[in-house]
Amino acid sequence: MNEKKAEALEQAGLWRRAARCWLDVMDASQDDKERERIALRRNHCISMSIGVTADQRRYQNKQRYREQKSGVGY
Repeated sequence: MNEKKAEALEQAGLWRRAARCWLDVMDASQDDKERERIALRRNHCISMSIGVTADQRRYQNKQRYREQKSGVGY
């Protein structure tokens, strides 16, 4: 997984998946300054995911699926 994938997951509001992806990006990084930047992005994703219940996530995912099926947003 790469940085673009993590950013795409963030934009989709898939915060937990994005946080996991950022961890993979961090593991691949060799620079400490870069790792610090990635850690901040990951922490942001984790903080955004806190307080979102499973029911809310299901509702959001269903809404996205309906939008894709109806062609909204394309």
